[in-house]
Amino acid sequence: MTNHEAPDDIDLRSGNRLPLPRREDLDEHTRPIFDR
Repeated sequence: MTNHEAPDDIDLRSGNRLPLPRREDLDEHTRPIFDR
């Protein structure tokens, strides 16, 4: 659980731990990690 990168709220919210677009990713590639 790394809250310095992504809030664990997202993981708990999804339940399936879906790869949501992080602020860092959006700022760099502007694309969700899902595409990665």
